[in-house]
Amino acid sequence: MKRLLIPVDGSANSLNAVRSAINAWRAGEAGHLLLVNVQPRFSRYISRWISRDARDRYRREQSTLALAAARELATCSGAPFTTYMMVGPTERCVADLARDLHCNEILVGASPQGIANRFLNNSLAVRLMDTSFVPVKVIPGEPLPLGRRVALPVGLGLALLLLAGD
Repeated sequence: MKRLLIPVDGSANSLNAVRSAINAWRAGEAGHLLLVNVQPRFSRYISRWISRDARDRYRREQSTLALAAARELATCSGAPFTTYMMVGPTERCVADLARDLHCNEILVGASPQGIANRFLNNSLAVRLMDTSFVPVKVIPGEPLPLGRRVALPVGLGLALLLLAGD
C-alpha cells in the first residue's frame, strides 16, 4: 500500500490534498497518510531575545493549529494517519521526510495560477519538484481571485512598458 505524505499549512488547498489522500485510501490505493507541518526557523536576531522554550512552544501551537482541520478530516474518515511537526525550509524538510519514511508520493494542494504567478510566487509544488526524489502529485484547488490573477501580470506589463518607453 502507498504511503502518502501531505504537507499541511491549514489552507484550503492543503485540505484539498488531504481530502484527495482520504479518497485514495477509501479506494484502496493508499495505506497510510502522513500529515506534516513545517514551521520556519526564526532569524538569529529574534532568537537572541526569545528563549528556546518559548520558540518551541510557539511552533508547537502553530503546527497544532495548522494540522487541526486535517487531523479532523482524517479522523472522521477512519483513515490511518500520523502527524509530524518540523522546523526548517519547507521543501527540504518535506523531501527529506518523504525519503526517510519511504513514502510513495507527496500530495501538494495548489491553486491554479498562471505561469508568471507560479514562477514569481515560487510555490511549494514547484520547489518540491526541484528537490524531491519522491513523485509529487499536485492537487488543484480553487482558482485565485480575479484580482490576484490579474494584478501581477498587469504590474509586470506596466513595469516593462515603463522600461521600454525611453
